[in-house]
Amino acid sequence: MKQLSPKTIKSYSCTKLAKHLDRLMDSFEIAPYRVDFAYGAILEFSKSDLSYHHSCSISDYTKNCITECINDAWAKLNKGLNK
Repeated sequence: MKQLSPKTIKSYSCTKLAKHLDRLMDSFEIAPYRVDFAYGAILEFSKSDLSYHHSCSISDYTKNCITECINDAWAKLNKGLNK
């Protein structure tokens, strides 16, 4: 899986970005995010209580938040924090 370019991110819909994030989570042993398409939400893993909490919704109004989640996940992968 390769990182999305800024041009691609701009052209993708929020649902398509969420699907990319969902596939990216397969690269982690403990995924930092969980994409729940049934509820239209992205959940972020909390190390303090070892559970997932709502991060943002999957909607056009939260495209920046979804993009931040993707960038954060790639940064963790590049640092080797996927294990």
